[in-house]
Amino acid sequence: MKGKACLVRLAIQRVISATSFLFLAMTTLQARTLGQELRDPPVPDPGALLIAPLEASLRSRLEEALKARSYTRAETILVEEIERNPKSTLLLRLLGHIFFLDAKYLDTAVAMKKAEALSPLDEASP
Repeated sequence: MKGKACLVRLAIQRVISATSFLFLAMTTLQARTLGQELRDPPVPDPGALLIAPLEASLRSRLEEALKARSYTRAETILVEEIERNPKSTLLLRLLGHIFFLDAKYLDTAVAMKKAEALSPLDEASP
C-alpha cells in the first residue's frame, strides 16, 4: 500500500508540474498573439547561479549574459558546460529556465526532462 501511495504522489507531482508549464506557455503565447509582447522579460533568479557548479569566470560571463538578456549567449555557455558536466541536474534546470525565458518551450521541456531523469523530483525534495 505504501508503494502505491508513493506512485500516486509522484503522478500528482508530475501532473501539477506539467499543468504549470502548460499554463505558463499558453499565457505567454496568448499574450503575444494579442500583441501584448513582454516589455521587460524577467531574468532568472541569481540564487540559481550561486549554487550551480560553475567556475567563477564562467559564472561571471553567464551572469553578464543574463543581465543583458542575451539568452542565446547564456544558453551557449551552459550547453558547453553541460557537455563537460553532463550529470549536473542544476545546470540542466538552469538551462531549462533560460530556454523558457527565450520562448523555446520545447527545449525547456527537454532540459527539464533530462534533469528529471538524472534526479527525480521526489528524490531531490527534502
